[in-house]
Amino acid sequence: MVTNSLLLLAPSYFQENYRPPRVSDRVIASQTIADYGLNTEQKRAFSIVANHSTSVAPKQLLMYLGGMGGTGKTQVLRALKAFFASRGQGHRLVATAPTGSTSSLLGGSTYHYLLGINQRKSDNDSNLRSLSLSVARDRIRGIDYIFLDEVSMVACHELCSISKKLAEINNIHDLPFGGVNFIFSGDFAQLPPVSSNPLYGQMPS
Repeated sequence: MVTNSLLLLAPSYFQENYRPPRVSDRVIASQTIADYGLNTEQKRAFSIVANHSTSVAPKQLLMYLGGMGGTGKTQVLRALKAFFASRGQGHRLVATAPTGSTSSLLGGSTYHYLLGINQRKSDNDSNLRSLSLSVARDRIRGIDYIFLDEVSMVACHELCSISKKLAEINNIHDLPFGGVNFIFSGDFAQLPPVSSNPLYGQMPS
């Protein structure tokens, strides 16, 4: 059963002086921040994910990275990819988006493809559904962090489908998204989903 709970983390976890347990991780994080020229806000977002990934048995991370176009959200993703790759863990982070054009710019794929969502949705054959689940499970094997860009274009029912599919893949049903860590990125003042209810918007009068 899913319960509403709030996890309070030590303030130092989010501050610049937070020190990952391993010296090598600290060096790589500092070097990555310098290499990608992250500003104060970008550095804060980067550090939350980087610190989480180097912690011992951390709780699930569900994070929103917001900002208008041009504020450098994609730069944070590039830095995170470099950070994971430098630690030999590039497989742990994947970038996704609702559209193929956006996902290609991120060097990733659509979440539909990654998770096998909306494929053969008129097909009720249980064997084919099992095959789709098996393929999706192979695709996300080893992935701990999913970066979902252009979240404003994701409808309510689509986000529910993502969470449900990951719960089935990981066989974890008491945590959202099957316990996978998520970084949602985008600007809710930009494009909404087409002909669907947005995740966030003005209530009708």
